[in-house]
Amino acid sequence: MSRSWYGSFAAPCLLALLLVLQSCGGGGGGGSSGPTAPPPPLPTANITTFGILLIGPCGANTQCVYSAEFLNRGPGCAQSVKGVIRALDKDQEVIESQRFELNPAEVIRANEEFLVESCCFRVKTRDTFKFWTAKVTWTDVRCL
Repeated sequence: MSRSWYGSFAAPCLLALLLVLQSCGGGGGGGSSGPTAPPPPLPTANITTFGILLIGPCGANTQCVYSAEFLNRGPGCAQSVKGVIRALDKDQEVIESQRFELNPAEVIRANEEFLVESCCFRVKTRDTFKFWTAKVTWTDVRCL
C-alpha cells in the first residue's frame, strides 16, 4: 500500500511547526518571556536657593569671597551642578552675577543642603545688595 498524502507531509510539517513555535517562545522551554518592562522613571532633583548669600570678607583688591546656601527639594539626586548667582539691589535690579560649578562627580541627595563658596563679588556689591537669586542647572541621576 502506498503512503497517503497525510503520511508523507505530516512529519515534516509538524517538525516545522514545532521549530516556529520554539523560536517564537510559544513552545515551552527556551523561548523569550516577552518584552521587558521599561525601567521606572528617574526621580528628579529640584535645587533652589535656601538661606542667605554672604559676601565677604573682602581683600585689599576690592574682591570679596562669597557663600550661598542651596537645597535639593526634589526626591531625586543631582550631579554636575552649576549655576549663576545674581546679587540684586533694593529695586531687584541685578548688580552683579557670579558663576559657580560644583565638582562634577559630587552627588546632591534629596533634601540635602549644600553651600557654594567661591570668589569674587566686588565690595560695592557687598555694600548695596539686598536680595539674591540663582539659576541652577544639574543632571538628574539615580541615587545609589
